[in-house]
Amino acid sequence: MGITRRKDGRAMQTVVIDGKSKTFYSKESNDKKALKDIQQQMLTYQSDLYARKHNFLKLAEQMLDSHEDTVSYSTHQGYVHALKHLTAFYDKNIEDISASMVQSLLDDMARQKYSYSAIHKAKTVFGMVLTYAMRQDLSLTDFRRALRIPRTATKKKVKSPDDVIIETITQSATSVEWGMWAMCLLCTGYRRGELAAIQKKQIDFDNNIIYYKQTVEFIHNQAHVKETAKTLSSENDMPLLAILKPLLFDMVKDMHPDDFIFGKEKPLSETQLNKRWKKYCKAIGHNINMHQLRHAYAKLLYKAGVDVKTAQRLLRHADIRTTMNIYTDFADEMTIKSVDKINQYMSHNFL
Repeated sequence: MGITRRKDGRAMQTVVIDGKSKTFYSKESNDKKALKDIQQQMLTYQSDLYARKHNFLKLAEQMLDSHEDTVSYSTHQGYVHALKHLTAFYDKNIEDISASMVQSLLDDMARQKYSYSAIHKAKTVFGMVLTYAMRQDLSLTDFRRALRIPRTATKKKVKSPDDVIIETITQSATSVEWGMWAMCLLCTGYRRGELAAIQKKQIDFDNNIIYYKQTVEFIHNQAHVKETAKTLSSENDMPLLAILKPLLFDMVKDMHPDDFIFGKEKPLSETQLNKRWKKYCKAIGHNINMHQLRHAYAKLLYKAGVDVKTAQRLLRHADIRTTMNIYTDFADEMTIKSVDKINQYMSHNFL
């Protein structure tokens, strides 16, 4: 079909590309020039269409868009950041990327001293792009299982605060500003977003339960309350420990049921929360981060003899292997301390 003219004088031509009708327009008054202009538009459109189906970066961007509403903001931002480690593939077609090329990139990251976590995320995001491409009916080899994170990649372990710091937290819960925030983290194992979302009405003092209904996501510093998945239900409600109960009761007794226990009418912003935490750490004389108190809670569970399956539920780990790894670290730590005690005893008594 040749070009035709609209009432406004513009040239137009409708063609079928990839099974769909597409109309192109040109403002050129000369038919020959208009046809050339439209043909150039067609070539550009077909090139873009091909890139959307085959170019790694284009596929990655589409994959990220498709996941934006299905994962948390922080998780999505983690994917975006991890994609930056895959710049070597941006200008390549997905079909031209081999397992050896991806493995070489992961090996290079390890040599450059990237953490295990960063390499793992890069591997994960590449796998997500590959899966997305395969779902677009591209004929590709799924080589995800062939990829390995180098053994030289360093795992950054979160160090649980020692007993001195834990005692400081418990002893200063009500005497130091923001001490109850630290005490609640220590006695619940909550992540900061989970604790920030707790309202007075979620605390059942009669049955010693804190109901897990929502969490806070920090998007561009602002706190956004997000309901947790219904499937979590009562399985993720948190027991209210006896050591925390009277302190928490005292703290919230005059609050409205809908008040957030930290922030009142609305949760604190990320900046507000971090400033208060920094001031608290300075006041107690210990520089720790909030996530360390989650590990401190896990350590208390381990020392109390709580089995790993129960600990998984209390820590709300999706994969029990995460809990087992933490418990294994504590067991190794206890073994080292025991060996040190044996060495000290032997040295003192027999040397």
